[in-house]
Amino acid sequence: MPTTLEATGLTHEADPVSGLLVRGGSDATNEGDEFIERRKRVRHITPGTFRLIPLSDEGTPLHRGEVTVVGRDITVAGFGFTYNRQLAFKRAYIMPDEPDAPPIAVEIEIVWTKKNPVGLHEFGCRLVRSVSQPTRQEP
Repeated sequence: MPTTLEATGLTHEADPVSGLLVRGGSDATNEGDEFIERRKRVRHITPGTFRLIPLSDEGTPLHRGEVTVVGRDITVAGFGFTYNRQLAFKRAYIMPDEPDAPPIAVEIEIVWTKKNPVGLHEFGCRLVRSVSQPTRQEP
C-alpha cells in the first residue's frame, strides 16, 4: 500500500515545501516511508488570526507594536503561531482576532522560533497566565 508521499508523488527530500505540506508541518522523523510523530502532548489545530500585543520589560502592553499572527496549534502547555518576520520581543498578550470570539487573552512567552521553507517564521510559546482582555487602543 503506498504511503501518503508515494500516493501524491511528492518526496520530502526532493521538494521540502511540498513535503512539509503533505505531512502537515509536524516534527516527524522519517523512518523508511513512514513519518513518526515525536511530540508527547496532543495538539489541537488553531486556525484563524490572533492579535499579539507585545509587553515591555515591566509588563505594560505596547499597543503600538500590535501585530496579527496566524494560529497553528495549541496544547495544555503552549501555543504555536506563524508570522511573516522575526519578532523583537519575548513576552506578549495573545487573543483571538475574530469579532464573535469570546474575550479571552493569555500572556505568552516566546521560547523558540524558526524560519520555515516558505520563508515565514514559526513561533512556539509557553502559556504564562490568563489575563483580562486588554482593550484596543488607537495609535
